[in-house]
Amino acid sequence: EETITCNTGNVAEDFFETIQQILLSERILIDSLPVTVDSKSMEKNKGVNKQGNINYTLTFKFAFDMINSVI
Repeated sequence: EETITCNTGNVAEDFFETIQQILLSERILIDSLPVTVDSKSMEKNKGVNKQGNINYTLTFKFAFDMINSVI
């Protein structure tokens, strides 16, 4: 299985709600390809604790076998 890791870069504290929505989504596409979330949980970071630099990392698995999509 092929995976992809995505970082948010520096974001505000309220971006955590968007991360939660991604974790709860039934359908996620990256570059028009279906993926499933491989990250099991996410800890809410606070800007006070991280000097305002909050970066979330999510790992996804492609929801199909890459070898089957090659013609």
